[in-house]
Amino acid sequence: MKRRILMTVILAGILISCNYNDSPDVKTPSVVLNTFQREFPEAIDIRWEEFKDKYEVEFEYKNIDYSAIIARDGNLIKYKYEILSSQLPEAVNNTIKTNYDMRKIDDYEILKIGKITYYQIEIDGSLMDEKLVFNSTGDQNPQIKYFD
Repeated sequence: MKRRILMTVILAGILISCNYNDSPDVKTPSVVLNTFQREFPEAIDIRWEEFKDKYEVEFEYKNIDYSAIIARDGNLIKYKYEILSSQLPEAVNNTIKTNYDMRKIDDYEILKIGKITYYQIEIDGSLMDEKLVFNSTGDQNPQIKYFD
């Protein structure tokens, strides 16, 4: 039984790894690297993953954890970074307190898509976590996909 579970876990890992490349040998195009270096010149601890037509990069910038998605053509699609709850706009904090006050919130992040700033939070759930995106006025934006 233990062997079956172990083999299932190994097979699942192999299948998942086929969807992207997160090895240190990712061949990131120069146009993608140029965008990354222009936007985040002091980034450290950089890890790239390659998807079909885009690259995800996780890194530390000014002592904060970031993730960014950059298209193969060098277009910065979006990026996110961790913040404290005290850094949320008052309207977002009010919405959270009104609708989710008794629930534990794991993550607070700023999500930048183009020039627009969103705020995403992850709320602990009994079966599944709830992942929400808000605009600066405190309105939930279900059409904006949570950036994991």
